[in-house]
Amino acid sequence: MTIENGHQHENGRRKPVRVYMDGCFDMMHFGHANALRQAKSLGDVLVVGICPDDEIRRNKGPPVMNNDERLAAVESVKWVDEIITNVPYDVTADFLKTLIEDHGVDFIVHGDDPCLGPDGRDVYAAVKEEKKFRTVKRTEGVSSTDILDRIMRCEGDLVTKPTKMMNGENGMNEMNGTNGTNGTNGLKGSNGTNGTNGTHGTHGTNGTNGIKNSSPFHRPSTFLPTTRRLLEFVGNSNVAKGDGINNVVYVDGAFDMFHAGHIAALREAQKLGDFVLVGIHDDITVNSYKGGNFPIMNLHERVLSVLSSKYVNEVIIGAPLEISEDMIKTMNISVVVHGVHKDKRLKSVDPNEPDPYKVPKQLGIFREIDSKSELSVHDIVRRITQKRDQYEKRNEKKVAQEQVYLKNKEYVVEL
Repeated sequence: MTIENGHQHENGRRKPVRVYMDGCFDMMHFGHANALRQAKSLGDVLVVGICPDDEIRRNKGPPVMNNDERLAAVESVKWVDEIITNVPYDVTADFLKTLIEDHGVDFIVHGDDPCLGPDGRDVYAAVKEEKKFRTVKRTEGVSSTDILDRIMRCEGDLVTKPTKMMNGENGMNEMNGTNGTNGTNGLKGSNGTNGTNGTHGTHGTNGTNGIKNSSPFHRPSTFLPTTRRLLEFVGNSNVAKGDGINNVVYVDGAFDMFHAGHIAALREAQKLGDFVLVGIHDDITVNSYKGGNFPIMNLHERVLSVLSSKYVNEVIIGAPLEISEDMIKTMNISVVVHGVHKDKRLKSVDPNEPDPYKVPKQLGIFREIDSKSELSVHDIVRRITQKRDQYEKRNEKKVAQEQVYLKNKEYVVEL
């Protein structure tokens, strides 16, 4: 057997390289998806291991999403080929042997941040001893810990706070300005969603003058949306080139905290045509119908999460709330789909405002689909707030590891 360009060969025939990456994948986000994308680039077949609920409780604390929800999220990712459930959190020598002998795994991949067990031991120590470990770059600016922190620091506003119409007197300022819902240091901070003082900036909702400052992860978001990242997530998968796309299914919404309910709806939408086009509303539009401090994830984050799904072909970034006939013709839309599972969207605070789906309904191309999922972003928020003390302890355990990582952080090339 020889190895050429990273691929094994037996008797002159190329042997596919099988890469393994495991994780909890709780509240699956674009950082998880980007790690899986990089892992897949190291080989031909990506095998993903998902830790069960009891393993997560023992090693990290209570998961927010259950086994089935986390499985659905991982299955949706377009770079995933195979899944192994109920894997141990600690990749022991015995389990490594199982991966190699029973699943044909060539090496194991993890991000460049440390992964430690409750005893402080590296859970990949046995893998590293056998020279079977590979590293990929961690995606900065997002983590399950960070998302938990966002929700806990403004939970009251997420659950209960009403909002004004965005086209009202103080509409724009409600999100970004001095007269916003949260006063001088408005929802997104004085310098906008992604600015220095943005969502997680020093003067935003979660900043120095925000609701709560005690979080161990209280620092400005380091997520940097780039055209490269967007292109990596689009890749060469499913986006048709040129004209002539037929049977286009259009689905729009916030897709905040992209979860199993969204995925189920998109899977059903895919059955209605050949090309799924997803319209993702911008932050101001989402806040106009969800209120409070929604969305939890900003537009760029939500776009990447949706693009990672194998049920999606293309997205419209900052899609209009109202679907016009011109838009339908421009995008060659055959059917407009709206999910009906526990949908909490307010079409308008003002009952005289138009129905966003008026035109598709008049054209006879509007369809409602039932995702058969009871999960919503509000349910996720409630789960977290009901166990707030446990999640705060979970985050506090993570802070020491995070501080060490940031102090010793070195540049790692992203694949």
